[in-house]
Amino acid sequence: MSDNVGRLAKLYINVGTYDSISASEVKRVSDVDIDLGKATEEIDTRETPNTKTVRGNKKLKISFSYYAVDGSTDPVFAALNTSFWTDSNLDMFAMEAAIATVGTKGIRGPFGVTTFDRKEPVNGKIRYEVELEEVCEEDDDTPLYADQYVVPGP
Repeated sequence: MSDNVGRLAKLYINVGTYDSISASEVKRVSDVDIDLGKATEEIDTRETPNTKTVRGNKKLKISFSYYAVDGSTDPVFAALNTSFWTDSNLDMFAMEAAIATVGTKGIRGPFGVTTFDRKEPVNGKIRYEVELEEVCEEDDDTPLYADQYVVPGP
């Protein structure tokens, strides 16, 4: 059994349509976190001595450090920046390996940039601390949600 090494995982933005995928890899990232959780509510009643937890909707968040290219056109930076300032959505893939490999698993869904902090270390490269959260998206009046994704075969 081999270990899954974080540097082999891939993060992509779909620059095509939802049905016609054209995935652009987000390459200059580090410390990627994929937070998967559910909203919960604890219920205490008089009929039981135990607290019960009710599970709610899934909550998905992707966070990472991004190092933009200096002095050139950076399409990934442009997409992240636009999403933050205009509240536009990004069709994101967080995959365990390259998306070109049939059977590769990961998560796909509509995300929006909710945090876009710029860090300027004195002795280091400028980076952006980015957080993306799942957002509401509709395609032909059909809601789209983040979910597990497996690269289909031909």
